Amino acid sequence: MTIQLSDGASIDIDLEPDWDFKRLEKLRIEPSISISGVGADYTWTSFKTFSVPLKYVTTSDAIQMNLWWERTTSLLFLWEQSTYSVLITNPNKPFLATIKPYHDLYSGTLEIERK
Repeated sequence: MTIQLSDGASIDIDLEPDWDFKRLEKLRIEPSISISGVGADYTWTSFKTFSVPLKYVTTSDAIQMNLWWERTTSLLFLWEQSTYSVLITNPNKPFLATIKPYHDLYSGTLEIERK
């Protein structure tokens, strides 16, 4: 399965995710308590998130995706004939270390959220 990540202008990166690629649905829920003390949870919205584990990512692709992460760039994510507007939401840089014994290939996981 090939997916594509693009800035929509000039850079497209084709990715081959590992077998544990995940598509999840997140809910934004806000708990509230009424004046009478009754509690309720309100669902405001739901949105798709993706966990994309990657191996053997080239140095140039790893640098570009880390740059998109640093700049919180809006991206296009193409998967199964659908296009999503997304952000990379990893808590830390997605690609930090190379795969041993290679010195120019990286592994990491992209955490992507639909905007």
